[in-house]
Amino acid sequence: MHVDDDDDDDDDDDDDDDDDDDDDDDDDDNDNNDDDDDDDDVVFYDDDDDNDDDDDDDDDDDDDDDDDDDEKNSSTITPEYAFSRTKLSCNSGFVTTACNLYSTKIFIFSRLLSNVQLKKKNAQLAYEVRQSFVWQVNSREHRYRTDTNNKQRLLGETLELTTENIEIHQIFGPVAVC
Repeated sequence: MHVDDDDDDDDDDDDDDDDDDDDDDDDDDNDNNDDDDDDDDVVFYDDDDDNDDDDDDDDDDDDDDDDDDDEKNSSTITPEYAFSRTKLSCNSGFVTTACNLYSTKIFIFSRLLSNVQLKKKNAQLAYEVRQSFVWQVNSREHRYRTDTNNKQRLLGETLELTTENIEIHQIFGPVAVC
C-alpha cells in the first residue's frame, strides 16, 4: 500500500479509472453475449401486456359506441320507446302488467283459498276423529258402567248364594249346593 500526500487528487483519479472500468465491462458484456441481446429484444411478458392493452382499447371503443347510442337515445326516450325495447307497446305494456299482477293476485288468492280449504278439511277430519274417539271412549265407559253394574249385580247374587250356602251349611252340615 502506497500513501501519497495528495489524497484528494488520487481519489479523483481512482473514480475516473473505476468509471472507465465499468464502461469496459459493459463493452465486454456486449461483445461476449450476442445471444443475450437477441433475448432482450423479445420479451414475451411485455408483448402480452401490449396485446392486452390493445384488446382493452378495442373494448373501450365498443363501449364508446354504446355510449354514443345511449346519448342518441337519451334525448328521445318516450314510454313507447321504452316499451318497444321490451317488444311491447305502451298501452299493451300497462295492460299486460296489470293482467300479470291480477293473475298473480288470483293465483295467490287461489293458493290461500286452497290452503284454507285444506285446513278446513283437515279440521273437519280432526273433528270427526276426535268425535269418533270421544264416542268410543263414551261407549267404553258406558259398557264399563254396564259391565260394572252387571258385575255388582252378579257379585250381589253371589253374595246372596254364599249367604244361603252358609245358612244351609250351618243347618244341615256340609251339603253340596247344586
